[in-house]
Amino acid sequence: LELLDRSLPLVHLNFEEIVPLISRQVLGMKHDDKRKRVADTILIRGVESGYVLPNVGSFGQQYDAQIANIELRHGIHGKNAGYFTEQSRVSIYSTSPHNGGDIISYALWFKTQANIDDMILIHFGHTFGLGASKNMFTVTLRDGAPILYTNIDSELSPVESYNLDDGQWNHIAISMPRRSCRPSEVVMYINGKIVTTKQVGRDAPIFFITSGRTSLGGFGMSTLDFDEHLSNLVPFRGGMDQFFMWAKTLTDDDLTIAMKKYFKHYTGKNCNINGGTVQRGTLKYKNCKKRCHSNMNCWGYAYKIGGKRGNRKCVHYYDKRPEVGLPNSKWKCARAK
Repeated sequence: LELLDRSLPLVHLNFEEIVPLISRQVLGMKHDDKRKRVADTILIRGVESGYVLPNVGSFGQQYDAQIANIELRHGIHGKNAGYFTEQSRVSIYSTSPHNGGDIISYALWFKTQANIDDMILIHFGHTFGLGASKNMFTVTLRDGAPILYTNIDSELSPVESYNLDDGQWNHIAISMPRRSCRPSEVVMYINGKIVTTKQVGRDAPIFFITSGRTSLGGFGMSTLDFDEHLSNLVPFRGGMDQFFMWAKTLTDDDLTIAMKKYFKHYTGKNCNINGGTVQRGTLKYKNCKKRCHSNMNCWGYAYKIGGKRGNRKCVHYYDKRPEVGLPNSKWKCARAK
């Protein structure tokens, strides 16, 4: 037996590979066909799943996510991200691992252009019935802004408006600052920065049900009662990458790891800033001299120009972002290698 380090993420779904469910069995999982001894498929809200996303967090295989209809494409970090449709399913069969007033923290990269009210990003909720005395912990995207539901009548949202359904990769993190905190005390990060929030509805100390289940992009294997009582919440459509779940309050180091971005490296590409290799609406660097063409929250790009005027090419070009928390004035240009 190995001691569990609760300072590490309990669940980390990186979307790097999809493997058959039968090759990564979960204790306690039974096939819907009682005649089968080994579960090779399982139903998730009417959709059959025969595959899993391996959990590379500290809770390991027992908290793999069973999935259906997820397409792997290039991600924000590593090789792949998962792309969701209305028929996609990502749900963890094993219940909890939260108890009572335990701390929960989430982090997730996502991108979408779907302008749909209350798309589910992350869900943790009841498996049996829907008791108001025990809390859920569900993050949605409503009109481009993240919303945290801790009960069907309790919402935490940013004070300012956001446009996170802009088709770009955006990052959300949610963290309880202490055990049994009130929903109004939960800290929300958008693209690495703490945002001011407002609480609407019940604000009693958070207390989780021990038999809850976690899912991405929908209600997963939680109770069907959510479909009735939160009918305004709909499946996510778009891409997701690098989901983390901790049982502790987030630190700056945790956030830095969670937001680690995949650095592309190009050679000999066209440096056209009008929709070419260098994307529009980002911070741009030219010969290690900063030129800001958009707001200060965008990612940056480092590139070195070569060739004659009118036919310039990127000798070296790759993504670059500052460390989390550094003011924009301290961003440094990455030198081409």
